[in-house]
Amino acid sequence: MFLAETEDFVPERLQVLQLDGGSLRATVAGRRDAPPHLVKAVTYHELAFERTDAGWRASVVLDV
Repeated sequence: MFLAETEDFVPERLQVLQLDGGSLRATVAGRRDAPPHLVKAVTYHELAFERTDAGWRASVVLDV
């Protein structure tokens, strides 16, 4: 969201996602454009990570 607001970056796909202990590393591909204002903030309220049979699932609350 930060890059969309500050650099006009529109994410299109996730290329790499690595979870290691308590850290997350990702590479996102996209393009430059003029995106609308998307999200005001991401909160820790009800933040959750869980392992599933298909991989990992994350839940976040977005302040719009």
